[in-house]
Amino acid sequence: MAEHQHHHVGRHDEREMSPETLKASGLVGLVQPMLWDYTPNLDVEKTVSLLEKYCSAGLSDVWAASSFKGSTCVHTCVPSTQRHLENHERWLQVAASVSAAVHLQGIALTGWQRYDHLSVLCELMPAALPSLAACLQTLILGQFSAEAQRHVTERLGIPSVEVEDIGRTSADDSLFPGRRLAELTVELNALLNSDDIRFFDNNMYVRGWFSPFHRQRKMVTSLITRQIHSQASTYLATIQEKVEALKEEMVRLYPDSTAEEWIEEHVSPVAAPLQRIMEDFSACVTETQP
Repeated sequence: MAEHQHHHVGRHDEREMSPETLKASGLVGLVQPMLWDYTPNLDVEKTVSLLEKYCSAGLSDVWAASSFKGSTCVHTCVPSTQRHLENHERWLQVAASVSAAVHLQGIALTGWQRYDHLSVLCELMPAALPSLAACLQTLILGQFSAEAQRHVTERLGIPSVEVEDIGRTSADDSLFPGRRLAELTVELNALLNSDDIRFFDNNMYVRGWFSPFHRQRKMVTSLITRQIHSQASTYLATIQEKVEALKEEMVRLYPDSTAEEWIEEHVSPVAAPLQRIMEDFSACVTETQP
């Protein structure tokens, strides 16, 4: 039987090493470097130069690592497909620009769930499926063409490759595993990031008539504070309704602990100020009533 050679892929983390240092390291023939760059503005010229340097040191078999999710921000919920498409288009430019001596073995499409073991959850897989599909089609066809877009939208039954647009149409769940969870993630993320809710305790009425000064001294104007209470109550009810629907979908695909973590991380910080206003209002009403 023929003897199989085993090569280890080594992740390159941008530390500069000269070709001489690489040759002397004893790594040639043992490892295949993997260059990772997840940014939409990947420096093509610099990356090509780095690959050529590896090649000149005897490391001609190399890999690339791109990203379809998990690289925008440590706590991102909804990925931007466009951002990840641009990353893949840059890697295709790199592949087209290296010399024939460089053997680019392939591109590993990464989709991190956390930045490291102790960081918070970033985009969950269902919300990132349109991005993954679009990036794969881009690599297959060599560009993100109208054909690539059509392949993705028809296969997944979605109106565009941006998951943010997923709510514009309804389709059979079988076209898109986790589709409902993706929809709810987009909806809840938009709700939680709306200025009216996120900055509710900083709006004119709360700051003007229900400030910490007013609350501490129970100096409240009945009509305005009741309106504040009513609005906070409405927002909380809307959030809670979405959260319950999202949790129901999430636990079908993930452990309960994942759903709890996601809600605690993304929902609780936004809901807490609204809940405090409700509690302070109740305390004020109780104390001022005869």
